[in-house]
Amino acid sequence: MKNRLKKIIALLTALVILTTLLPLGAFAEEPDGEPAAIAEEDTDQALPGEETSEPVPEPEEEAVIASGEGTEPAPDEENFIASETDPVAQGTAGSLTWTLSHEGVLTITGTGAIPDYDPSYDNRAPWRDYAGNIKSAVLGEGVSRIGTWAFVYCSSMESITLPSTLRSVGQAAFYGCYDLKRVDSPSLEDWLQAGFELYGGDTTTPLCNGAALYLGGQLLTSLDIPYEVLRIPYLAFAYCTSLEEITFHSDTIKIRQDAFKGCANLQRVYFAGPESYGMSLRDDIEYGEYGNEALLRAEWSFWEDLTANDPVQSYVILRVGETYDLKLELSDDHYSTWVWWSGDCPDSILTVDENGTVTARGAGTGIVTASIYGDD
Repeated sequence: MKNRLKKIIALLTALVILTTLLPLGAFAEEPDGEPAAIAEEDTDQALPGEETSEPVPEPEEEAVIASGEGTEPAPDEENFIASETDPVAQGTAGSLTWTLSHEGVLTITGTGAIPDYDPSYDNRAPWRDYAGNIKSAVLGEGVSRIGTWAFVYCSSMESITLPSTLRSVGQAAFYGCYDLKRVDSPSLEDWLQAGFELYGGDTTTPLCNGAALYLGGQLLTSLDIPYEVLRIPYLAFAYCTSLEEITFHSDTIKIRQDAFKGCANLQRVYFAGPESYGMSLRDDIEYGEYGNEALLRAEWSFWEDLTANDPVQSYVILRVGETYDLKLELSDDHYSTWVWWSGDCPDSILTVDENGTVTARGAGTGIVTASIYGDD
């Protein structure tokens, strides 16, 4: 009896210990009377309605823009980096404005002259600090002068485009432009009017380091100088390495000092007239202003050589307003003296009357033909 009582007491004691270990929620019932499942919970997480002693962290002040939605925040002014469409630098140069693009294109626009500068820090070109970034330069219509030392040490510049309004270029404007490979000018007339400053030195011309000259978009390999051109200016074609041949139409043209200096590839000079006139021009070059030895080294040819198969038998060079009487000798087998004279060019260049008198009216070249009518 005592043993049975001890077992009952031990069993009750075990049940009491077990119940004290269970959470209160274990005895809660679902609405249908079933006991609720016991869930593991994070004891560190606050229950609904309870306050927690730790503050909730604030989200970082950072705008998130997803696939085109939202508004982009304003850029930080101190660390703002311009977009690729904005110029790297810009400013003024005298009455002109200039911009430098991300592609390295220096564009100068407006009306007037690029001022004269010098290499010193106090008076140098405003784009000097970006000289190494300049790949090309474009001077707009209206720019009339390139000032002294304007592009000094633009050593990465490979091309420059000049306007038809350019009338002068200052001393050492292209000093240190070692990589300049291409120079563009609208036409031969515009290029001859550029006006390189007399005695300004080789670096006054953009061709000084052997750049190729393009006139109207065409590489200059052959130069035909019209009759009306009276003078080839100082340094006009100096160091033009693409030039291979030249044609002159006038024996009175004045070729200034160093006009063809350094034209290393010049091979031929043609004179559109008789040899006596051409040799007179050559003598003027030889004994005139120095620096044009390239013309003397070239092979010279004259109109007789160029038109060996042409029926024209006489060559005459006239100044505007001058006249010349053509004579026609008929062989014995021609019985008629009725001769009709005609020119192949407009009357603005020359006229010829019924007697064969030719009058020069303007610059140009023409051929006069004598036609014989009657019995022959």
